[in-house]
Amino acid sequence: MRTILQAESVHSMNAVFDIANLDDTATAGTGAYMTQIDYSVGGELATSGIASEIDAEALYEKCMVLAHNLWWSWQPEVTNLFRDIDPIRWRQLDHNPIALLREFTPERLAIRASEMVLHSRVNYAYRRLHEYLESSNTWAQTNAGVLGSKPVAYFSAEFGLHESLPVYSGGLGVLSGDHVKSASGLGVPLVGIGLYYSHGYFKQALSGDGYQKEEYFETKVEDLPLEAALLPDGTPLVVGIDTRNGRLLAKVWRVRVGRVRLFLLDCNVEGNRPEDRELTSRLYGGDERTRIRQELVLGVGGVRALRALGITPGAYHLNEGHSAFAPLEVIRERMSDDGVSFDDACREVSQATIFTTHTPVPAGHDRFSGALIEEHLGPLRDQLGISHDHLMSIGRVQTSDPDEPFCMTVIGLKLSRTANAVSQLHGHISRRMWRTISQSVTSPMACTLKVGWLARCSNFTIGIFLPTGKRIWVSRTFGNSSTAWTPENCGRRITHSRIFCSPLFEDAYQGSAADAVRAMRSSKQRAVS
Repeated sequence: MRTILQAESVHSMNAVFDIANLDDTATAGTGAYMTQIDYSVGGELATSGIASEIDAEALYEKCMVLAHNLWWSWQPEVTNLFRDIDPIRWRQLDHNPIALLREFTPERLAIRASEMVLHSRVNYAYRRLHEYLESSNTWAQTNAGVLGSKPVAYFSAEFGLHESLPVYSGGLGVLSGDHVKSASGLGVPLVGIGLYYSHGYFKQALSGDGYQKEEYFETKVEDLPLEAALLPDGTPLVVGIDTRNGRLLAKVWRVRVGRVRLFLLDCNVEGNRPEDRELTSRLYGGDERTRIRQELVLGVGGVRALRALGITPGAYHLNEGHSAFAPLEVIRERMSDDGVSFDDACREVSQATIFTTHTPVPAGHDRFSGALIEEHLGPLRDQLGISHDHLMSIGRVQTSDPDEPFCMTVIGLKLSRTANAVSQLHGHISRRMWRTISQSVTSPMACTLKVGWLARCSNFTIGIFLPTGKRIWVSRTFGNSSTAWTPENCGRRITHSRIFCSPLFEDAYQGSAADAVRAMRSSKQRAVS
């Protein structure tokens, strides 16, 4: 089924709310305040209502509950609330509310809240979060009831949710983050599976002679909205994956993104070898062996984590080939649970799998040698009851070519019911790039190669989650409702004193939205020249 989601229709957007001329050298902070807080919304705090005054501990706990659900990141009022606690530190801490709150004691936070009259705003934001999480009046209740208790499992190597959680590098992560946020807004039952990178992706700058410099920063788990995923008996979840040269372990973190649960696997756990504890420290770092081990943890480990948590997905969505080992683990589960053959399990699993491809050039798709595949998937292959050549053929365009490496995109295409590209042009490129796969697929691989199957729709492209996609000046121009961004409204004649709140527009402009964009481009070109 399709899991490409539409953005939630909301009244506001997320933007960076900074005071432009703050003195970055100023400091505030008195050390971290540590406390045990239940970050779920419920209990007495959820039902106490708005009071004229609340004690310091309750205020602190409410702020922490808000900070530990990334719902706040697309709510400008809540973002402003955190910023107003300490605008300077807010900017210095990369807009991280947990890191900011840990510099305050409950008593000091209460004093600051009294100075800035924040008590009612905290109560209001807390109540809104509670109502949002408890609401049953969602789009999915009416239109996606077929999912029921079996959610969509969405696998991605990146999730761009907010800058304070640096587990993304670019467009792939932004798409995944928007997908999760949209699922939350629509009420679609979806769980995300990714990896936790303690060093994230590098930050870059230009040196004096014009060369790029990369720098990694280690993040602190206690400053992030992460909670250990727990088994029913209350013990932290750790999954294991056997390879030919040892066992890989990964603990599982949980991130609350509105109504959606995101699980991130982390190999920095006791029991792993020192080099394996660094396996998930950096996004897109290391050599081929590092990459295949990361992708083994993401795909196979992700499926095992869901099973251990009692989550039975109704569909699997693979966002790019990094997680394409996941269907193999699901096939193994079906064979073990139902006693079916590899061929039958393969057909069943492929009918519940969707694949999204992003990369428009052949060199950008991960490929691994037969030796690396056997080293890491050998134990799984034994359980599947297939030969090494059979496994390699699933990841090859030309199945009979012994010199062709194993391609993650190819296995993703072959083991999915349908596939899609991310734009109309990309659909044309991808169909041309992989046009020979369907000719090389033989039974029982039920490959229905439909790369760009949505490209037949005119101007199809991956959309954005409007609350984080709109800048503040765009909202002021077109209004706060996302319904303003309809084909009818975008083409109509509009009049504003300043159609785009940008320094480039010094004069009033009157015309269509398309004319305004052209005028903005011309203004930028004049400014550059």
